[in-house]
Formats: sequence, structure tokens, C-alpha cells
Amino acid sequence: MPFVSGIYVRRIAQLAFGDFVPDTFTSDTELEAFIDSDLIPKAEDIVEQYCHTNWTDTTVSEGIRAIVGEVAARMLWIMILRKMGPLVKTGDYRIEFANEDLLSDAHKKALEAYIANEKYNKGTTAKTDEYEDEWA
Repeated sequence: MPFVSGIYVRRIAQLAFGDFVPDTFTSDTELEAFIDSDLIPKAEDIVEQYCHTNWTDTTVSEGIRAIVGEVAARMLWIMILRKMGPLVKTGDYRIEFANEDLLSDAHKKALEAYIANEKYNKGTTAKTDEYEDEWA
């Protein structure tokens, strides 16, 4: 079962099917189905990979659920940004490329408490618990 729902993500993103390129989605229900089947699993995977942890629906915290929802919402916003073009006005005489990072610095800071601590042997990339029996 996904950590969040398509309805939740759509509410965070404040987007409807009509905000996308014509014929991308024909209804809010179709948009939510796309979010449920495609974006939420990807957002969950991004957060789990970043934290080196695999949660289940029963072990995931509300904080992780919120971040997964925000990452999925950012995926939707990036789709809208690509529709409008890659440049955004950031000042009176300045334009920049839009930030397409799925995990913002604020997300990374919030996830610091959830990152699994992996032990590595100095001088190698091998995890120490992989060779624990051989070293004993």
C-alpha cells in the first residue's frame, strides 16, 4: 500500500488535470490514478534510497509520508514547468533555469534523522558487517 494517496498529492500540488498539456489527462480521476501508479512509487523509492531504508506501510512515520507527498507533488510541478519552458524570472532583469531537484535542501535536512547509519571499514567500500564473521 502506498505511503500517500493521489488525492493527497494533488491537494499539496494544487493542480488539476486541466493544468497540464491538453490530452495528457482527461479527468482528475485519471490524474490521481497516474499519481498513484507512477509518481508515488517513484517518490517512495527516491526517499528510501536517500535514507538507505525500506519502510513498510506500518513502519513509515508521518514525517516520511509528508516528504513522499511533497516529492510526488514536485514531480507534478516539474511537469508544469516543462510545459511553460525551462526558464523562470527570478528578478527584474534576471532569469534562471528552473530548479528540477526532486529532493530540496529542506527535504534533505528533514530526512537526516531517518538516514540509516551504515558502517564502513576505513580504506574499503565494504560494509564491516559483511566481513564480521571472517574477522572474528
